[in-house]
Amino acid sequence: MSENLFEKLKLEKEEYINKYDVGFYIDNTQIKFIKTNRHQINYNWILKYDDIIGVAFANIMRGDDDSLFIIFFLKNKSPIYFNMTYDSEEMQRFDSFMEKLKVEFGIEQIWEQDKIVFGYPINLRGKELYKPWYNSIETIIHQFKRFFGLKHHVSGILKDEFKSEFESI
Repeated sequence: MSENLFEKLKLEKEEYINKYDVGFYIDNTQIKFIKTNRHQINYNWILKYDDIIGVAFANIMRGDDDSLFIIFFLKNKSPIYFNMTYDSEEMQRFDSFMEKLKVEFGIEQIWEQDKIVFGYPINLRGKELYKPWYNSIETIIHQFKRFFGLKHHVSGILKDEFKSEFESI
């Protein structure tokens, strides 16, 4: 019985992919991501290679879920938060996406339990991105806003040592 359900879900996913353009579209200057309409966890975005100034990887708990995120820091734009936890149809060509980032920037995926760490630039690779929530009243307020959904779940206050490199954020 479970094999029939698995096959049904697989067929449903394939039908959705054939009907709608979803997933990663990669070319020489940018990557375009189109979300699925069946899940409301991600949003559409265009990532131009020239705009990327930093990439971070987050492995954190969301409720009782262990979730994986990629955060792209861009020149003079808001960060892009990408939730890659769910194996949905929008994840098609994800491996090609990560391979392109590796070729263009030398980005390697770094996952540390309950931490958000840099994967790029190389001189910051492996360092924690944000100040701890208890660091100041500003971080406590930000944490409070995250808890109530007023800020993105993997947003935070950059550590002072990174602010000069990411002044546009």
